[in-house]
Amino acid sequence: MANTKISRTPSSASNRKTFTISLWFRIGRHPFTDSAGGTSREIIGQTSSSYFRCMLKSDSTMRIYDESGFNFITNRKFRDHSSFYHIVIRVDTTQSTANDRVRIYINGVDERTVGGYSTSTAPSQNQDFAWNTTSVHQIGGHSGNYDYFSGVMSHIHHCDGTSLAPTVFGSIDSTTGEWQINTSPTFTPGTNGFTILKDGNTITDQSANSNNFSLVSGTLTKTEDCPSNVFATMNPLQFNSSSETFSNGNNTLVSTGGGSWTTHYGFSTLAMGSGKYYVEMKADNTGTSGQSYPIGLIDVDKNIVSSLEDDGLASIRASNGNIVGSSFTNQTGLTAVSAGDILAIAYDGVNGTLQFYRNGSTHGTAITGIDTSKDYYVACDTYEGSSNFKYNFGNGYFGTTAVTTNSGNGYAGAEGASKFNYQPLTGYSALNTKGLNL
Repeated sequence: MANTKISRTPSSASNRKTFTISLWFRIGRHPFTDSAGGTSREIIGQTSSSYFRCMLKSDSTMRIYDESGFNFITNRKFRDHSSFYHIVIRVDTTQSTANDRVRIYINGVDERTVGGYSTSTAPSQNQDFAWNTTSVHQIGGHSGNYDYFSGVMSHIHHCDGTSLAPTVFGSIDSTTGEWQINTSPTFTPGTNGFTILKDGNTITDQSANSNNFSLVSGTLTKTEDCPSNVFATMNPLQFNSSSETFSNGNNTLVSTGGGSWTTHYGFSTLAMGSGKYYVEMKADNTGTSGQSYPIGLIDVDKNIVSSLEDDGLASIRASNGNIVGSSFTNQTGLTAVSAGDILAIAYDGVNGTLQFYRNGSTHGTAITGIDTSKDYYVACDTYEGSSNFKYNFGNGYFGTTAVTTNSGNGYAGAEGASKFNYQPLTGYSALNTKGLNL
């Protein structure tokens, strides 16, 4: 949730010169706005008179600082909504070399060696920081109840008293060359160390300590989306407009403007290639006139110039339920989409077929002869004010409401890690990294 924050107040101070913080995060809503007036997004921090904070700024750079000792602002822009970032803040102010007293790693790489910093103020030797004091330590928001982080966090580790390399928490995949998570890192947590949000939404310390956190505000929603299996969402950077908002991990799209097909639409962060994929969405509102296209596919090389009907591969038109597209004969005489309907697509990128579903039953007939040499985004065209579409790429939620079938556990796709309201056909997976690699 956008206003979710957790906190812990240590009962005693510990090592304020040497410690390590490691966490994985995925960016949610963009651009940064906050009803309480905040324009940044706090990832983790502490609330004494000399703040220690790690946050994303309104220009998408990251700032890590302690008011009593150091200040770093990256040149790098954090704008990738399609995957997780891993950050390690490695602190040891006893080091004689100033630049080694605070080292920041993004996806295993020392930030000094890549993007560098627009501001780089190192702490003095043996500087005590505000972290590890007996004041409130918070994750996900500022102590003043603003600057809430919007997105997903996972595997948050704190090592008190030791400066650890990023290779404790991750490693380079020998096949892909990508930075991957170590889901069970081995380290001694120290007095105030902890491990939370490990493979779930528990804020009970999962280290050898009992340094549990408490929920201050919002809701901790469990998601299947994690650093070891990244799920598709809708992409707020691709063809977004000021009249369309993205929320709930970028899986809810709401149109707030007037009718315009060329500005009110969204595409998924991941594309469907050679494989079999299943995606659901719930239409809470199809717009004032129903002139919208809640779900469909579009070639990754195309843009919406006219509408999803004209430029997409295929989609459902809400006002009459017809299946329309640019390269086949439209299917007419179908049932209009109503508020509360759950629509779905099953795309077979091996045999070139696409079947739409409505509330668990087939909607229209399967489209065949699709060019499987191309990749396709899931797409929608919200068109006008009040359209409200909620996508489930396998996380098991429509917005903040969990699927209700199969005793609330939903049904998994072929990759085994997803949760859908309806059972996908055999061999169809969620649009996630495990599904892409079946």
